[in-house]
Amino acid sequence: MSKEIRYITNFFILIIICITLLIGSSLAWNIHKENQTSYELAKVEASGNYNKDMVFRRWASMHGGVYVPITDSIQPNPHLNFLAEQNITTTTGKKLTLINPAYMTRLVFQIGEKQYGQKGHITSLNPINPENEADEWETKALKSFENGVSEYSSVEKIDNKKYLRLMRPIIVENSCLKCHASQGYQLGDIRGGISVSIPMNKFRLIMQAKINRMISTHLISYLVILFFSALAYQRILIEMKKRNRAQKIILKNEVILQQQNKELLLAKEQAIESDRLKTVFLQNMSHEIRTPMNAIMGFSSLLPEQFHNKNDLQEYSNIIMQRCNDLLSIINDIMDISKIETKQVLLTLEECNLDFLLTEIQVLFAEEQKRQSKTNISLLINNSTTDNRTFTTDKRKLRQILINLISNALKFTDKGQIEIGFSINESKNIIFYVSDTGIGIPASEQKNIFDRFTQVEQGENRIFSGTGLGLSIVQGLTNALSGEIHLDSELGKGSTFTITLPQNSNQNNKISNSTTNKAKRDYDFSGKTILIVEDDEHNSQYLKEIFNRTSAKIIHTYKGAEAVQIVLSQPIDIVLMDIRLPDISGYEATRQIRQDKQNVIIIAQTAYAASEDKQQAIDSGCNEYLSKPVKAKKLLELVDKYLTESAILN
Repeated sequence: MSKEIRYITNFFILIIICITLLIGSSLAWNIHKENQTSYELAKVEASGNYNKDMVFRRWASMHGGVYVPITDSIQPNPHLNFLAEQNITTTTGKKLTLINPAYMTRLVFQIGEKQYGQKGHITSLNPINPENEADEWETKALKSFENGVSEYSSVEKIDNKKYLRLMRPIIVENSCLKCHASQGYQLGDIRGGISVSIPMNKFRLIMQAKINRMISTHLISYLVILFFSALAYQRILIEMKKRNRAQKIILKNEVILQQQNKELLLAKEQAIESDRLKTVFLQNMSHEIRTPMNAIMGFSSLLPEQFHNKNDLQEYSNIIMQRCNDLLSIINDIMDISKIETKQVLLTLEECNLDFLLTEIQVLFAEEQKRQSKTNISLLINNSTTDNRTFTTDKRKLRQILINLISNALKFTDKGQIEIGFSINESKNIIFYVSDTGIGIPASEQKNIFDRFTQVEQGENRIFSGTGLGLSIVQGLTNALSGEIHLDSELGKGSTFTITLPQNSNQNNKISNSTTNKAKRDYDFSGKTILIVEDDEHNSQYLKEIFNRTSAKIIHTYKGAEAVQIVLSQPIDIVLMDIRLPDISGYEATRQIRQDKQNVIIIAQTAYAASEDKQQAIDSGCNEYLSKPVKAKKLLELVDKYLTESAILN
């Protein structure tokens, strides 16, 4: 028997045990309830007899007793000799004797016992007549009355037969004092009690018939459940045996398949682990950079409340905000590591002033010195004598390349200096270099130095901190800029990294002038209507501030559905559409607008920054896509571009 079959067998045995206990408990409970019901019925009948006996006795007491003829069975009561009229003779000569209520009640009880089997007894702890003396059960009941109990009942055996015995107290009334005042009783005292005993036999017969029916019903139900449980058990066993046979066949094939997939699985696990390490690094790096950025930006917002020199305060705030923008740019560049491997790095070409770039590098080097606690290392900047000081490239990525190289050099240099400079070769290419007097790189490790998560260690006990991605990012960004990177290093003497980038000075000057002029001009959008769809209060206020200086008419709404109605009901030139809105998304709002309005310009602006988000915005009908944080200069240029194109087409 297999393990599963044993499990199913034990499971069904457990079910049968539970069903047996359940049905048995139900039967026991119902029998208990029937016993309780028969007891209550007997108690009701006993209570009725008691009430009847009390009525008889009360009636006799009200009339001072009853006169009956003197016979052999009824003789004058010697306990009433103190009464002057105990015995009387009628005018016809018939002799009568007075029967007191207690005596009369006892005589009635005797008749009831002979005819119906019901026993009754009037008794007291201090009876006048010895025949009214209480038995053991009645004594307990009478004593309980003295403790405040109003009724005493239980099932007891009398002459080996079960009776329901019930007893209630007799309270002294005015009519009782005629016979019992001499005993010291007062009005309201408990003088004794009347006990009633009802045979349980007739109730038992009725109860037993019901119990027999319940037993039959429960037994039939139990057998039916057992029958269907057995059928289910057999059916499951058959299906399990079929499944086990199929599993054996599958297992034979699976052994072969597992052997074939073993190497593939190992390769997959290695790839997953590599991607996991990259993902963890990117997440941690994002957190580590955003944390100081948050503190800096928060501090800049508090500065106006703490200082009085507004000019210096504005300058400090601008510096802090610039550093925040730099950090945010670095975050975006680091996230490009995954795009580097898939050749999806996006470049933003703009004018780059080499002197300003090196000045920035010098400032950032000082900050890096403090962070790494290496203020003894100096930075030497070698400025080229060339007249061409600007060229077109992705300035942020170039700055990131140089910062990574300098930070890397500082990490592995304990004494001496770091040098950075640039020159232009005969092919008009710009050559940047970063050299240090650090530990150097062994020749055996130089071929792997640009691999991910690779670091050089010197000795057994020296391990340098860092992610091991810096040089990998440098190489990837250099390739994206159509450049080349070269390493010259000697162990114990230092390293030199050389970056060669192409440049076109004529084109650079043209772009520089155009960009500068655009930055200085004032935009005039008078006569144009711009709809801002933004649910964040501060973001919407920021956008309004940008366009308030352009003389454009500004309309604002928080909801996508309301934006659709506004566009369909009046002329709108530009729609700045947020994507995440409280009712419908910006994508859905754009699709609804495009059903009737094909010419309105819609620019998506959202915190979602992935390439697939941009594609989704374009697919929904947006003309352009901007990721937050939105820069005023770029937004104004974009709006001006589309308004100009629209004016030409119209």
